[in-house]
Amino acid sequence: RIFPSGTLITATGGHGAEVDLLIIHGMVIEANGPWEFRKAVRQQIKNGADYIKLASNFTPEEVAAAIDEAHQLGIRVTVDAETVLHQVGRGGGYRLHRAPSAARR
Repeated sequence: RIFPSGTLITATGGHGAEVDLLIIHGMVIEANGPWEFRKAVRQQIKNGADYIKLASNFTPEEVAAAIDEAHQLGIRVTVDAETVLHQVGRGGGYRLHRAPSAARR
């Protein structure tokens, strides 16, 4: 059984947004600020996502808003391992992998 996570949500210029082609083809959504993260989550749920996938490179307020919005709508959130510090205690889960920027450190 496949549980689609929808489009990757990241901050402008964040992980996944380094390649404009991914944005052009709708594989990455760039958002800025808590309200844009909430809007991106709602759009993914509208499009049928079973999970929300957050990349790294955003503020604690942005990740908190995304997780809160998803949970209010009954949807789970997945995050990159780098995001764990931002999401601990906020209900995000499922560490998937380190972002490429973390692997180079």
